[in-house]
This record gives sequence, C-alpha cells and structure tokens, in this order.
Amino acid sequence: MNCTAVKKHLVQCKECRAAKRTLRPSQLPLDKLHPFPHLRQVERLFVREALKRTGQNITHAAAALGITREGLRKKMIRLGIP
Repeated sequence: MNCTAVKKHLVQCKECRAAKRTLRPSQLPLDKLHPFPHLRQVERLFVREALKRTGQNITHAAAALGITREGLRKKMIRLGIP
C-alpha cells in the first residue's frame, strides 16, 4: 500500500460509527510530515491518532484501524510507539 492509498483510507470502527466519528486523513496533522513521507511515518501518524482518539485504549484503536489488537501491538513495536 502506498502513501496515497493510506492517506485516502477511511478509518472507522463500530464505536466510531455509533458516535458518528470518523478518523479521516484530512483530520491528521499531515503538515508535520515531510512532503514525500515514508509509509512508516504515515502509519505512525495513524496509530498515534487512533490511540489519542480512543484514550490510549489499544483494543478500540485496533478496531478503529481495522486490525486486531495483537496486530496493533506488533505494529506499535515495529514503529517504536510505547
């Protein structure tokens, strides 16, 4: 998946849909990224924003990102997110 596809990706979860809240790429602080960011930078931004929006709840953040809790834990380790 390239950066453009990631940016266009719409992140939703059951909790977000129920509250009519959606994490959209346009809501991310992409201006802090290099003009041609690496996929890892964009992934890190999505993960951090999902964690922020869910109050650091890994289970809910994983659901918002459309991955499993274990998948999110592995991604956090790979991205260096504590």
